[in-house]
Amino acid sequence: MKKIILFTSLLLVTAPGWAQKKSKKAAKAETQEAALPPGAVNPEEAERRRSEMEARMLSPMHHMLMTTAGHWQLEMKVWSSPKSQEVMTSLFECDTRPMAEGRFLVSEIRGMSGNMLYEAQSVMGYNATTQKFERLWFDNLSSGMLMLEGTYDDASKKINFTGATTDPRTHERIPMRQVLHLADPAKIVLEVFMQFKEGKEFKSMEINYNRR
Repeated sequence: MKKIILFTSLLLVTAPGWAQKKSKKAAKAETQEAALPPGAVNPEEAERRRSEMEARMLSPMHHMLMTTAGHWQLEMKVWSSPKSQEVMTSLFECDTRPMAEGRFLVSEIRGMSGNMLYEAQSVMGYNATTQKFERLWFDNLSSGMLMLEGTYDDASKKINFTGATTDPRTHERIPMRQVLHLADPAKIVLEVFMQFKEGKEFKSMEINYNRR
Protein backbone atom coordinates (compact mmCIF):
# COMPACT_ATOMS: atom_id res chain seq x y z
CA MET A 1 0.00 0.00 0.00
CA LYS A 2 2.87 2.38 0.82
CA LYS A 3 4.40 1.67 -2.60
CA ILE A 4 1.13 2.57 -4.36
CA ILE A 5 0.86 5.83 -2.39
CA LEU A 6 4.48 6.70 -3.18
CA PHE A 7 4.04 5.96 -6.91
CA THR A 8 0.86 8.08 -7.00
CA SER A 9 2.66 10.92 -5.24
CA LEU A 10 5.47 10.83 -7.81
CA LEU A 11 2.92 11.06 -10.62
CA LEU A 12 1.31 14.07 -8.99
CA VAL A 13 4.69 15.75 -8.64
CA THR A 14 5.99 15.07 -12.16
CA ALA A 15 2.75 15.34 -14.14
CA PRO A 16 2.42 19.16 -13.94
CA GLY A 17 5.96 19.60 -15.29
CA TRP A 18 5.33 17.19 -18.16
CA ALA A 19 2.04 18.87 -19.00
CA GLN A 20 3.72 22.26 -18.87
CA LYS A 21 6.40 21.16 -21.37
CA LYS A 22 3.76 19.74 -23.66
CA SER A 23 1.63 22.88 -23.42
CA LYS A 24 4.65 25.08 -24.20
CA LYS A 25 5.37 23.06 -27.34
CA ALA A 26 1.74 23.22 -28.42
CA ALA A 27 1.65 26.95 -27.67
CA LYS A 28 4.75 27.51 -29.82
CA ALA A 29 3.15 25.68 -32.75
CA GLU A 30 -0.07 27.67 -32.30
CA THR A 31 1.91 30.92 -32.18
CA GLN A 32 3.68 30.04 -35.46
CA GLU A 33 0.37 29.20 -37.12
CA ALA A 34 -1.23 32.42 -35.80
CA ALA A 35 1.63 34.48 -37.23
CA LEU A 36 0.87 33.25 -40.76
CA PRO A 37 -1.52 35.18 -43.02
CA PRO A 38 -5.00 33.64 -43.46
CA GLY A 39 -4.83 30.65 -45.83
CA ALA A 40 -1.03 30.40 -45.67
CA VAL A 41 0.74 27.10 -44.92
CA ASN A 42 3.51 26.61 -42.40
CA PRO A 43 6.87 26.44 -44.29
CA GLU A 44 7.73 23.09 -42.70
CA GLU A 45 4.37 21.67 -43.72
CA ALA A 46 4.78 23.06 -47.23
CA GLU A 47 8.21 21.42 -47.55
CA ARG A 48 6.83 18.10 -46.35
CA ARG A 49 4.02 18.22 -48.91
CA ARG A 50 6.45 19.15 -51.70
CA SER A 51 8.78 16.26 -50.84
CA GLU A 52 5.91 13.78 -50.75
CA MET A 53 4.64 15.03 -54.10
CA GLU A 54 8.07 14.72 -55.73
CA ALA A 55 8.49 11.20 -54.34
CA ARG A 56 5.31 9.97 -56.06
CA MET A 57 5.55 11.90 -59.35
CA LEU A 58 6.31 10.02 -62.57
CA SER A 59 9.59 11.06 -64.17
CA PRO A 60 11.16 10.54 -67.62
CA MET A 61 12.93 7.51 -66.11
CA HIS A 62 9.56 5.92 -65.32
CA HIS A 63 8.31 6.59 -68.85
CA MET A 64 11.48 5.02 -70.27
CA LEU A 65 10.90 1.86 -68.24
CA MET A 66 7.30 1.62 -69.41
CA THR A 67 8.46 1.35 -73.05
CA THR A 68 9.84 -2.10 -72.19
CA ALA A 69 6.43 -3.49 -71.23
CA GLY A 70 5.09 -6.28 -73.43
CA HIS A 71 5.76 -9.90 -74.37
CA TRP A 72 9.33 -11.08 -74.92
CA GLN A 73 11.15 -14.25 -75.85
CA LEU A 74 14.29 -14.75 -73.78
CA GLU A 75 17.48 -16.52 -74.73
CA MET A 76 19.48 -17.14 -71.56
CA LYS A 77 23.16 -18.11 -71.68
CA VAL A 78 24.87 -19.30 -68.50
CA TRP A 79 28.56 -19.93 -67.74
CA SER A 80 29.15 -21.94 -64.55
CA SER A 81 32.68 -20.69 -63.78
CA PRO A 82 35.44 -18.44 -65.13
CA LYS A 83 37.35 -21.46 -66.47
CA SER A 84 34.33 -23.13 -68.05
CA GLN A 85 34.13 -22.97 -71.84
CA GLU A 86 30.71 -24.60 -71.91
CA VAL A 87 27.63 -22.43 -72.12
CA MET A 88 24.12 -23.58 -71.28
CA THR A 89 21.44 -21.95 -73.43
CA SER A 90 17.72 -21.94 -72.63
CA LEU A 91 14.65 -20.23 -74.10
CA PHE A 92 11.92 -18.66 -71.97
CA GLU A 93 8.80 -16.55 -72.36
CA CYS A 94 8.52 -13.26 -70.49
CA ASP A 95 5.51 -11.02 -69.88
CA THR A 96 6.26 -7.53 -68.55
CA ARG A 97 3.48 -5.24 -67.32
CA PRO A 98 3.28 -1.91 -65.48
CA MET A 99 1.82 -1.61 -62.01
CA ALA A 100 1.11 1.15 -59.46
CA GLU A 101 0.11 3.60 -62.22
CA GLY A 102 3.35 3.10 -64.15
CA ARG A 103 5.78 3.36 -61.24
CA PHE A 104 7.00 -0.24 -61.42
CA LEU A 105 7.48 -3.01 -63.95
CA VAL A 106 6.65 -6.61 -63.11
CA SER A 107 8.20 -9.32 -65.29
CA GLU A 108 7.16 -12.97 -65.15
CA ILE A 109 9.48 -15.50 -66.78
CA ARG A 110 8.61 -19.12 -67.42
CA GLY A 111 10.01 -21.99 -69.48
CA MET A 112 11.99 -25.21 -69.50
CA SER A 113 15.71 -25.37 -68.74
CA GLY A 114 16.70 -28.84 -69.84
CA ASN A 115 14.09 -31.09 -68.20
CA MET A 116 13.35 -28.65 -65.36
CA LEU A 117 10.67 -25.96 -65.20
CA TYR A 118 12.14 -22.51 -64.56
CA GLU A 119 10.05 -19.71 -63.06
CA ALA A 120 11.27 -16.22 -62.17
CA GLN A 121 9.79 -12.83 -61.34
CA SER A 122 11.34 -9.40 -61.40
CA VAL A 123 10.12 -6.05 -60.07
CA MET A 124 11.91 -2.93 -61.27
CA GLY A 125 11.32 0.75 -60.67
CA TYR A 126 12.88 4.19 -60.37
CA ASN A 127 13.12 5.71 -56.90
CA ALA A 128 12.56 9.45 -57.36
CA THR A 129 13.84 10.16 -53.85
CA THR A 130 17.24 8.47 -54.26
CA GLN A 131 17.24 9.01 -58.06
CA LYS A 132 18.32 5.41 -58.56
CA PHE A 133 16.80 2.35 -60.19
CA GLU A 134 15.87 -0.56 -57.94
CA ARG A 135 15.42 -4.17 -58.99
CA LEU A 136 14.18 -7.24 -57.14
CA TRP A 137 14.62 -10.74 -58.62
CA PHE A 138 13.57 -14.16 -57.32
CA ASP A 139 13.10 -17.58 -58.92
CA ASN A 140 12.55 -21.25 -58.13
CA LEU A 141 16.29 -21.99 -58.01
CA SER A 142 16.74 -20.32 -54.63
CA SER A 143 14.79 -19.29 -51.54
CA GLY A 144 16.57 -15.92 -51.48
CA MET A 145 15.83 -12.64 -53.22
CA LEU A 146 18.33 -10.61 -55.21
CA MET A 147 18.14 -6.85 -54.64
CA LEU A 148 20.02 -4.43 -56.88
CA GLU A 149 20.44 -0.66 -57.19
CA GLY A 150 21.50 1.11 -60.36
CA THR A 151 22.10 4.34 -62.23
CA TYR A 152 21.33 5.24 -65.84
CA ASP A 153 23.94 6.29 -68.39
CA ASP A 154 22.17 8.31 -71.07
CA ALA A 155 25.10 8.23 -73.53
CA SER A 156 25.15 4.43 -73.74
CA LYS A 157 21.45 3.87 -72.87
CA LYS A 158 22.40 1.46 -70.08
CA ILE A 159 21.35 0.92 -66.49
CA ASN A 160 24.31 -0.22 -64.39
CA PHE A 161 23.14 -2.25 -61.38
CA THR A 162 25.21 -3.36 -58.40
CA GLY A 163 24.41 -5.77 -55.59
CA ALA A 164 25.50 -9.02 -54.00
CA THR A 165 24.39 -12.63 -53.87
CA THR A 166 25.12 -15.43 -51.39
CA ASP A 167 27.17 -18.47 -52.37
CA PRO A 168 25.03 -21.49 -51.29
CA ARG A 169 28.15 -23.57 -50.61
CA THR A 170 30.29 -21.15 -48.59
CA HIS A 171 27.52 -18.73 -47.47
CA GLU A 172 29.82 -15.87 -48.48
CA ARG A 173 28.48 -12.69 -50.04
CA ILE A 174 29.62 -12.32 -53.65
CA PRO A 175 29.57 -8.84 -55.25
CA MET A 176 27.87 -8.70 -58.61
CA ARG A 177 26.81 -6.21 -61.22
CA GLN A 178 24.31 -6.21 -64.03
CA VAL A 179 24.22 -4.12 -67.18
CA LEU A 180 20.83 -3.61 -68.84
CA HIS A 181 21.16 -2.42 -72.46
CA LEU A 182 18.13 -0.37 -73.58
CA ALA A 183 19.33 1.22 -76.84
CA ASP A 184 17.13 -0.99 -79.06
CA PRO A 185 13.42 -0.96 -78.08
CA ALA A 186 12.92 -4.31 -79.85
CA LYS A 187 15.89 -6.08 -78.26
CA ILE A 188 17.11 -5.75 -74.68
CA VAL A 189 20.28 -7.36 -73.38
CA LEU A 190 21.06 -8.08 -69.73
CA GLU A 191 24.63 -8.99 -68.78
CA VAL A 192 25.48 -10.42 -65.35
CA PHE A 193 29.00 -10.28 -63.90
CA MET A 194 30.15 -12.07 -60.73
CA GLN A 195 33.17 -11.01 -58.69
CA PHE A 196 35.20 -13.63 -56.85
CA LYS A 197 38.49 -13.59 -54.94
CA GLU A 198 41.17 -10.99 -55.67
CA GLY A 199 38.58 -8.72 -57.29
CA LYS A 200 38.40 -10.78 -60.46
CA GLU A 201 35.04 -10.96 -62.17
CA PHE A 202 33.62 -13.00 -64.99
CA LYS A 203 30.50 -12.88 -67.12
CA SER A 204 28.21 -15.53 -65.68
CA MET A 205 25.04 -14.85 -67.63
CA GLU A 206 23.61 -13.07 -70.65
CA ILE A 207 19.90 -12.72 -71.37
CA ASN A 208 18.71 -11.52 -74.77
CA TYR A 209 15.14 -10.17 -74.77
CA ASN A 210 13.48 -10.25 -78.20
CA ARG A 211 10.10 -8.53 -78.48
CA ARG A 212 7.31 -10.74 -79.77
